[in-house]
Amino acid sequence: MVMSLHARCAVLTRHVAVAGRGANRGCAPMPTRRHYRRPNPDRRRALELLAGSRYGYTKAILRAHGFSMDMMVELVEAGLATTKRERMVADGRQTGLVRVRITDAGRQALAKMSK
Repeated sequence: MVMSLHARCAVLTRHVAVAGRGANRGCAPMPTRRHYRRPNPDRRRALELLAGSRYGYTKAILRAHGFSMDMMVELVEAGLATTKRERMVADGRQTGLVRVRITDAGRQALAKMSK
């Protein structure tokens, strides 16, 4: 009997879990696919804000507008936004910041939402 990789991992997982050695050891992880469904109004508002800025906004400014870090991470993972680390000098000290920008895919998604 020929078993698929998924079936072999499921059997192995049951045996390893019973033995107490950790799940899925030696198995390739199952691919996960995140489908980005239609954004809720806050996500749409975030995309509209990002689309209005040529250079994007810092993470701190987006938080000040009321956007959560989880939502920003979802936008980045969905490919609708991108992040870039930058260095800045303030009061003679060098500090790092993260700038969030909209991607072309984000602009296309925003255009679809506007229809």
